Amino acid sequence: YFYDKSSLEEGQKLTWTDKVGKSNLNAPWNKELKKTYTDYEAAMSAYEKYYALFSDYDEQIYYNAIAPDDVPYDDLIKQLEDERDKTESSADLAFISYCEYYLASMCRKDNDIQLEAIERCKQDAPEYDWLYLTPLTEAYIKAGKYDKAEECCKQLETKNAEDNYADYYRAKILRNKKDYDGALRLLETMIEDYDTNGFYLALYESAICNVFKGDFEAAETFAARCYKDQEYLNYTTVNLYALICKELGDEKGYDETVEFLKGYDFLISPTIEKYLKGEVTLEEMFSTDRVFDEAVIVKDDDEKTDEKKDEAKTDDSGKEEKKEDKTEASEPEIKESDTAEVETKEAEPASTKASETKEAENK
Repeated sequence: YFYDKSSLEEGQKLTWTDKVGKSNLNAPWNKELKKTYTDYEAAMSAYEKYYALFSDYDEQIYYNAIAPDDVPYDDLIKQLEDERDKTESSADLAFISYCEYYLASMCRKDNDIQLEAIERCKQDAPEYDWLYLTPLTEAYIKAGKYDKAEECCKQLETKNAEDNYADYYRAKILRNKKDYDGALRLLETMIEDYDTNGFYLALYESAICNVFKGDFEAAETFAARCYKDQEYLNYTTVNLYALICKELGDEKGYDETVEFLKGYDFLISPTIEKYLKGEVTLEEMFSTDRVFDEAVIVKDDDEKTDEKKDEAKTDDSGKEEKKEDKTEASEPEIKESDTAEVETKEAEPASTKASETKEAENK
């Protein structure tokens, strides 16, 4: 994570630190390398310490074992605040604030709560822009504070001119302002260079912009690359493709997505049904942290018992046979996206498992 979000220069220093070796960091000529390594160690130590307070809950939500409402949010925030009173370290304070932001996002608290926490993270350690800058930009966009979001975009460009996130966020701002063509022009530049940058979020955002324009055929082109070509495959992009199929009258395509999700014990999001019934608008759907509310297949006790029996079939020799997988080994695992927008999980340290995906979030 530090490699991904720090500046190119800092990333190169950290790489050289690995090559030089810890034993040589005290040499005078390695002074800058030592500082980078020391900062990295302090950051990771603080992150592991405070994230550990709620990492179990994060993992259970990730695997749909519990709902966000099942997390003792207030108690966990109190524990983090108690830790804040015990330290004056900028690294510790920054990660306490960051964890409060992450916890608020995980429990789907209002954006105002998330924004307050991530702004505090910036105040605690301004030099940790690699930690707070991406989620701060997201929070400003959701709050409609586009001028501040643009300031963050400029900072992202300063840190790494080749990073696509600055223009991606600008496209989201334009989409929120209903300038869909302007947003698509920005995204088109990224997509043209896709073989080099692999910036899959440009495909997803292009599909959304075309949905807002009412051009569902164009939207299907981008959504299909996410879903069918598996460039950006998760619960959100599958549901987006299903919604587009419905709008196009493609019942076969819609049914395929339904069966695909069932293979992973998921159902089509109830948000789509609400949208098709006119109960929610596009703006309401795509302005939330979770664009599509997840729906998991709930099994009764008899089904669970049958599954356990299937998991341990015994052959004639008395040896257990392994239950055959539902899907081909080549099929990717479907996971919920924290936000199809960049997951705060795409913009933040998450659990080891979660960070393998958003942002991505998410990771």
